[in-house]
Amino acid sequence: MNKNNNPADSRLPLRVLRKAVLLLAIVTVFAGLFGCSGKAEPPAGELTVVSAAGGRMSRTESYSFSAIRKDGVWMFSTRCYADREKFYVELEDCPMTDEEAKELLRIVAEEDLIHTVHSFRKPLLARIFPPRDAAMDSTLLRFADGTEYDGEVSIGSDLTAFFYRLAEQYGREAAQAEMAAVRALTVSCSHSYINGSFQFSINRETTGWVFSCRCYLDVDEQVQKDNCPITDEQAAEILQVAWEEGLLHRVRVYQKPTDGLFAHDAPEYSTFFAFTDGSSAGAPIDPRAEVRSAFYNLAEQLR
Repeated sequence: MNKNNNPADSRLPLRVLRKAVLLLAIVTVFAGLFGCSGKAEPPAGELTVVSAAGGRMSRTESYSFSAIRKDGVWMFSTRCYADREKFYVELEDCPMTDEEAKELLRIVAEEDLIHTVHSFRKPLLARIFPPRDAAMDSTLLRFADGTEYDGEVSIGSDLTAFFYRLAEQYGREAAQAEMAAVRALTVSCSHSYINGSFQFSINRETTGWVFSCRCYLDVDEQVQKDNCPITDEQAAEILQVAWEEGLLHRVRVYQKPTDGLFAHDAPEYSTFFAFTDGSSAGAPIDPRAEVRSAFYNLAEQLR
């Protein structure tokens, strides 16, 4: 004789199933909220591109780095302030050494960057309520088989330091070569207070560097020099200060204000570079205190 099944016995598995489904839904929601995902298997093929960018409230803290393998050689490109203050570097396709390429790949492996980028899932809360004034990061990895991983994640501290080190190293080499090509540098200021006005210039002639100036070293003592010979070391000191202050970069990126506003009786500045290849660059910008001081010191030496 068969026993009748108790209805409660048949409902028990259903309640358990409902709880399991509910628990799975909760886990899924929280995974979406906080951006969790499983670990991915790396793709087949060699890594050929490592690219990272970071946007910050301060432009001196923002950066863009990329290392791309082309024809077997890793090439480095960047736009950043190498010292996070004044030394702006803009480089394109600088060949890296074999040692630097090996260090790059070692750091990528040690920081587990492939997994970090591939497993990134933007949290649901961040998608619904984007944070204001938050740092903006992005990282892209590309492999020889064409696979790409990208995510809104920042690179690790070791890789960041590595890229900044390359930026400073190659940036200094490029800047020194660029400043070596300077044929003339002129800075001037027209001030409503005559003692605040000045004009300084260094020019490379066939016989060497010459210095010209019109300025006030004291309240009532005007100094005027025209094509006064100076040493290569004195000229190099001026150019070194100009480079450290990012003067050439500021000239090249200058854009005329569009608001049409100007301060009454404000000083009128001018900065001008001429190069050995015949090109030039100028802008109505203040050369800043360090550059002005270097020129005033030179005028003091020659008074």
